[in-house]
Amino acid sequence: MHDQETTPAAAAAWTPPAPRELADWRPRMREHIASPIGHLMLAEMIRTGHTTLAPATTPASPTAAAAILARGEVDRLTDAALYYVTAEMTAWAHAAAATPPAEPVSARRLPAPTGLMLFAAPIGSYSQSSDDVFTPYGAQRAPAAPTTLDIPIVAVSWSLWTPDRDAPPGTGVVWLNHHGDGHHTPIPPGTQAIWLTFYTPAAASWAQLPPHTPITTSSLGVVTAGELTEAARLLAPLTWDNETLLPLGVPLAQSRPPDAPVWADVVYTAWQMISQTGGLALTEIETLPRDRAGRRRDTRQHLTPGDVRVIRVHPHHRDAPPATPEPRPAGSDYRVRVAPYRRNTCLNPRAHADGGCTHDEQIVAGHVRGPDGAPWRTQPTVRLWDR
Repeated sequence: MHDQETTPAAAAAWTPPAPRELADWRPRMREHIASPIGHLMLAEMIRTGHTTLAPATTPASPTAAAAILARGEVDRLTDAALYYVTAEMTAWAHAAAATPPAEPVSARRLPAPTGLMLFAAPIGSYSQSSDDVFTPYGAQRAPAAPTTLDIPIVAVSWSLWTPDRDAPPGTGVVWLNHHGDGHHTPIPPGTQAIWLTFYTPAAASWAQLPPHTPITTSSLGVVTAGELTEAARLLAPLTWDNETLLPLGVPLAQSRPPDAPVWADVVYTAWQMISQTGGLALTEIETLPRDRAGRRRDTRQHLTPGDVRVIRVHPHHRDAPPATPEPRPAGSDYRVRVAPYRRNTCLNPRAHADGGCTHDEQIVAGHVRGPDGAPWRTQPTVRLWDR
């Protein structure tokens, strides 16, 4: 796996649903993870080293470890508050996350203790060899199939987590953090963290190909892109891709390996933006209530109410510049767009000199900057002619 900025191919592979549809996607995702085929897919991810976090059982068993992972994720999806982040808001989080969060990870930034958040634009992507996808299943890539897949990351679930949450003491389970270079380290028993599970669209890599394109060959025959796409989407609209931990009280940059994906930076930045309120508010939240029939279904399945909270850029900043800054030629008078950025703010300046103050990391909305040495006015001047 190689983490990267979202490629055009990965962006094209994601067509977000309408916000209300997230409430219907959640039970399908949970049912798939709890199913035998969901357990089988998780066991294969563990066996091939695709997971970042995995329980080590005695005796070693990918099947038993997959059951533990699945149980934890089913609980997360059952209790999750639902969030839908618009494409514009995703771009803002991306821009601010270009500088990683510097504050220690704090549970106060969570929009809810447990949640599922879908992004209308990918928060990242990675490249994967298509041979690596099919070889474990005894299949071969067809000559017409792409050799490399660009896989977008479009959703995340989370919950507060400790090692005994899904495997209590006495079960003989040790949690391991697998690193990109093949080695792993045990997670200390007293760890307190936020668990993140990242999701990718089902069959996103194949859905953009002509349906008749041959993808794999095996003893059973040839499978086309259309057949793969249909089979994947029948299982669940989003599939588990990877997971990570954010230890509480530790900055993100210190808690993950240097080569780890930075998707968590974008997620945590989005949480920071949502948590800013009052005069610092960057977001506007609209709650879409679950319809009566859907609410009854959620109750029967013991799910939290499926109200979807849509996260948008606050109206005060709707006319702000795009999140991606525009370059300005040297020596020109061309205005430049400044992207959202981080600011370390002292909350008690009077105590700053003696070190008795507290600081808070805040995100400032982007703005337009005029030529060097000259301000740029974005609002008209009104002159009152009275008498």
